[in-house]
Amino acid sequence: MGAQAKRKDIEADRDAAALAEVQADIDGSAPLEPVVRFEVPMVDVRALRERLGMTQKRFSEHFGFALAAVRNWEQRRRLPDRSARILLRVIAEDPQRVEKIIRMGG
Repeated sequence: MGAQAKRKDIEADRDAAALAEVQADIDGSAPLEPVVRFEVPMVDVRALRERLGMTQKRFSEHFGFALAAVRNWEQRRRLPDRSARILLRVIAEDPQRVEKIIRMGG
């Protein structure tokens, strides 16, 4: 086999692998890469809640947080854990989308 034919085979294999990777992304079968190594920035819970025009009670009930947790976060007695920070960031970026997802589940 000549060098040019070998190069075409290598390119074909690479293209097939790339296509399979794209297809896996599209159909959802691709494994998710872990993102735990990235720090999730804190959210100013009080500012977010006030921006949404909600009381602590309504905010906690609406988004599924314990009322005591929201109170503690706002008064800096406790900090949200990583998963709560992720949800708070998503709420801060697109509260309507989160509300839509919540409505779909119930």
